[in-house]
Amino acid sequence: MVSNNSQTAKTVLDVKLEGQQLFSPNSLSTSAAGTVNGNQTPLGGLSGVVYDVANNVYYSLSDARSDSNGLARFYTFTANLTGISTPQVTFTNATPLKDINGHFFSSNSLNPEGFALTENATVFISSEGEVNINAGSVIYPFIKEFNLSTGKELRSLLIPQKFLPVVDDTDKSGAINTGDTQISGVRDNLAFESLTITPDQHTLYTGVENALIQDGQIATLDTGSRSRILQYNLVTGQTEKEYLYITEPVAEPPKPATPFALNGLVDLLAIDNRGTLLALERSFSAGVSGTGYTIKLYEVSLQGATDISNLNSIPVKISAIQPAHKRLLLNLNQNNLNILIDNIEGLAFGPTLPDGRQSIVLVSDDNFGALGPRPTQILTLSAEVNPIGVTITQTEDSTNVTEGGATDSYTVVLTSQPTDNVTININPGTQTTTNPNQLIFTTQNWNVAQNITVAAVNDALVEGNHSNTIQHTAISNDANYNGIAISSVNVGISEVNPIGATITQTEDSTNVTEGGATDSYTVVLTSQPTDNVTININPGTQTTTNPNQLIFTTQNWNVAQNITVAAVNDALVEGNHSNTIQHTAISNDANYNGIAISSVNVGITDNDIPLAKNADNDIFTIKSNNDKARLQVTVTGQNSSLVNELGFFIVDDAQGRIGGIAPGASAYTQAALNRAKVIFSVIANLPNGFNSTNLTQQLELNSGDSLRFYLVRNNSTDAVNAQTTPTTDVLFSDPTTLKITDFGTEGFSLAWQDTATNTNNFQNLVVKIESTNQPLPLGVNLQTQQQGELIDLRGVTELVKADFVVNREAAFNNFVGFYQVVNENGGIDTNGDSQPDILPGEAGYTQAAVRGRIAGIELTVNNQGTATYIGSLTPGSIFAPFIIVDGRPDAVLDTNFSNDPEVYFPFLGANTDKVDHLRLLGSNIFGFEDLVNGGDRDFNDVIVQVNLSKNIV
Repeated sequence: MVSNNSQTAKTVLDVKLEGQQLFSPNSLSTSAAGTVNGNQTPLGGLSGVVYDVANNVYYSLSDARSDSNGLARFYTFTANLTGISTPQVTFTNATPLKDINGHFFSSNSLNPEGFALTENATVFISSEGEVNINAGSVIYPFIKEFNLSTGKELRSLLIPQKFLPVVDDTDKSGAINTGDTQISGVRDNLAFESLTITPDQHTLYTGVENALIQDGQIATLDTGSRSRILQYNLVTGQTEKEYLYITEPVAEPPKPATPFALNGLVDLLAIDNRGTLLALERSFSAGVSGTGYTIKLYEVSLQGATDISNLNSIPVKISAIQPAHKRLLLNLNQNNLNILIDNIEGLAFGPTLPDGRQSIVLVSDDNFGALGPRPTQILTLSAEVNPIGVTITQTEDSTNVTEGGATDSYTVVLTSQPTDNVTININPGTQTTTNPNQLIFTTQNWNVAQNITVAAVNDALVEGNHSNTIQHTAISNDANYNGIAISSVNVGISEVNPIGATITQTEDSTNVTEGGATDSYTVVLTSQPTDNVTININPGTQTTTNPNQLIFTTQNWNVAQNITVAAVNDALVEGNHSNTIQHTAISNDANYNGIAISSVNVGITDNDIPLAKNADNDIFTIKSNNDKARLQVTVTGQNSSLVNELGFFIVDDAQGRIGGIAPGASAYTQAALNRAKVIFSVIANLPNGFNSTNLTQQLELNSGDSLRFYLVRNNSTDAVNAQTTPTTDVLFSDPTTLKITDFGTEGFSLAWQDTATNTNNFQNLVVKIESTNQPLPLGVNLQTQQQGELIDLRGVTELVKADFVVNREAAFNNFVGFYQVVNENGGIDTNGDSQPDILPGEAGYTQAAVRGRIAGIELTVNNQGTATYIGSLTPGSIFAPFIIVDGRPDAVLDTNFSNDPEVYFPFLGANTDKVDHLRLLGSNIFGFEDLVNGGDRDFNDVIVQVNLSKNIV
C-alpha cells in the first residue's frame, strides 16, 4: 500500500503495463499453498488482491463459494518485482474463511469478491450475495472483517437497506420463484465487487458493479450504469456517504448480437485520504476475438461529488447530482506488450520500485473454467504517484504590513509537476495590494518558488489595527490542478493612530444574579475626537444598564465612565446563562461615527427553580426556559406484592382544582382520570435477569404546568376507565398514602403506601422525580396515554435499530411480536392507503395484526431466562406489541380456528376478555400477563425491553 497519513491529495500519472505471469488451470493442487482443511484445492477465482508492506507478501481472495470449487478462502503469495516485466510469483499458503462461530461457511452462503487489508492484521471481505429468483434463492450481500491469521470472522458492517435485494411476491405464491419480480437492491452478480481502505485506516469504500434495481439499468453498448460508491467510517463502523459513479458502456458488441455482454466496476484502490481512488472497470462481450474482456483503469475523485445517501432511488434526471469525476489512466487492451488481457478483477499497490515509481499488481479470475480453461493471470504495472497542491510560505509564518509603511512578502510553489501550465490568480482584497497579481507555473518551473510582495492600502479611513485576506485561484488544463483549494494568506495591518473605545471589566468579566448582585464596567475613548461622541448602550433582553447612554467630549474623552449592569429577574428557568451588551457610536467626527466597539458578555446566575412543590399540599410546578419542560421519574425502591400503576394529571391551580372541582369532591376522581397520563407500573415478582430498580420514564409537559400524582392499586388506569376495577383503587396523596421528601436541587422522592399492609413504612413504591434537559427517548410519545403501550416513530426519518431484551416468568411458552398501526387507536391498514381498514374488536383484527407483524422480530425466551434480539423498524410509523399465549403465529393464521391460542394487545377492545394484558414498566419496557381475565395480574409472564437508536442504515 502507499503510505500516506496526511490530508494531501495525490494523483496517478504515466501508468504503464510492464509484464505478467500466468498459472495454468488447476495449478497448486499438489502444493502446500493449495491445501485447505486437509484437501487439495486448485488455484482459481482470484477476485481481489492486497499488499502487506510490513511482511512484503500479497494476499489474494478467491471467489469460491464453499461449493464444488472448494471452501471460501484467500491465498498468500510473494512476488519479486526486481524484474517487473517477469514477476516471480510464488503461492505459499491458502487460508479458509470461517464464520463468527469458527465454522466453515456453508455451501453458496456467500459470494466473496472485494478484499481490503487493515494495519491490525485483519482483512475486510465483501460478498455479492445472490438474487437468483428462478432458483428461489436470495442471499443478502455483506461486508465482514476477518482475522488475517485464522480466517475467522470478527464483525460485520451494516449494509444500508436500499442495497438489500427485495423480491415482490408477484404471483402471490408465498415463495420466491420464476413468477416473482425483484423491485429494489443489488442485482445478481453485480453487487459489491470492490473494497479498499484509505491509508489513514479511517475510511472504507466499496461500490456496486452496476446500478441498484431502483437506480437504473445495467450497462449497455450505448450507456453506462449508475453505480454507487459507499463510504464507511471504520472508527464508528457506520456508513457516512454515498456517491454516484457512472460506468462506461459495454466496450464491444457481442457476436452474434444476442449473447451476454456487460461492463461494471470491479475494484477500487484508495490513493489518498481525500477521496481519490483508482477504479477498475471490466467489460465482457461474448463471442468476440481474444478473451472477450476489455479492462480500463481510471482515477476517480470524490471531492465535489454529491452525497446521495439520502436518496433511496436515483431520479431519471440527475442534473442536480454531481457524480464522481473520472479520468482514464490506461486501457490494458491497448498495450505494446502483446499480452492477452483476461478477466481482471483485483488491483493493489505493491512496493516502490528502484526508480521511485509505484508498482501496481492486478489479478484475474479464471471463473474456475466456467467459460473454458483459462490461466490465472498476474499483471504488473508501474506509475507515478504525486501529491497535488500549492505550498505557500510566509516570512516567519505571518504577513504583516503598515499603512504608508512596511511591506511584506510570501512565496508560492507547486508540489508536483503539472501536465500543462497552471495560472494562479491573486485576489488582494480591499485592504492590500499584491505584486504581481498572477503567477504562471509551467511543466519546467513548477518547483521554483515565486515571490509576492504585499503592501497595505493607505486610505483616509481610521480603522485601527485590522486585517485582510488574500485569496488564490488556480486555472489549468491539467484537471488535477484546475480549481484546487489553495490556502489564503491573512495579513495583519497596523494603523498609525488607532481610533476606538476601550472597555474595562471588573477582573476581566461581568457577572450578575437575578434579583441579586450587580456588576459594572467602564468605557473610555482611545484618542481625542473633533466633536462629541455619543455611545448608546443596548443591554439586550436579559440585563439592564444604568446609564443607557454615554457622551464623550473633546475635553473628557480620556476619562473612563461607569456602567452598572443588573439582571432581568424573570420567571424562566434558564440555569446559569449569558447576555451580550452592545454599543453604538454616533458622532459628527467621521472617524468615530459608527466605529466598532467591543460588546460585553454578561454571566447571569438564575434564581428560578425548575421543579417546585407547594408547601401546603402535593401540587408540583415545573418550569423551563422553553415552552416545554421535561420531568424524569425513576424507580428507586419497591416492596409490595401488588402491581401498582403510577400516573399524573394536570391541575388548574395551586389548590389542585380541576375545572372548579376541588380535591376530595365526589366528582374529583373521574375528573382526574379524564386528564390522567400513565407513567409506569412496577411489578412485584421479578423474572431472573430483570431489575425494576432505576427504571425511568421521561414526561414532557408545558412549562408552568401544575400536576398531581396518583396510584392505581394493583391495577391500571385502562382498567378503571373500562370499569373493570373500581375507582376506589385510585389513590391520591394524603398522610396515609404518600410521603414526599425534598432533595433540593436534586428533585423529590415520592414514597407510596398502597394499604396492602398496615406497617405504614411507605416503601411499597418509591420514585424520584426531577427536572431534566435530556431529550425524550425514541418511541415514547404515546406511552403516557391510556392504552398507549406503543412505539411511536412518527416524525423520525431514519431507519431505527431496535435492541430487544426479553425475560420471562411463566409456564407458557409465549411469543411476542410487533405490528404496524396507522393511529394511536390501533387501526390497521390492509390495502396500503394509510387509512385504518380494521379496528380493534372487529372480526379478523387478530389475524390482520399477526399477519402484518414486523418480519425478523419474533421474541421468545426460556422460563427464567434472558434473550436478546436485534431488529429494525421503519421510520414514520406506530408499532404495537402483541403476545400469543403458548403458541406461534402459524397457529393463529392457519385454517383450523379451533386451536387458535389467545392473542392479547394494548387495546382492550381487541382482547377477547376486554381485560388489560399489557403494562408499561418504563420507557419502551412492556410487561405482559398471559392468563385470561387478567389471571394473577403479575405482568411478568414476558417482559420486553426495547432500546431504539437512530443513524443506522
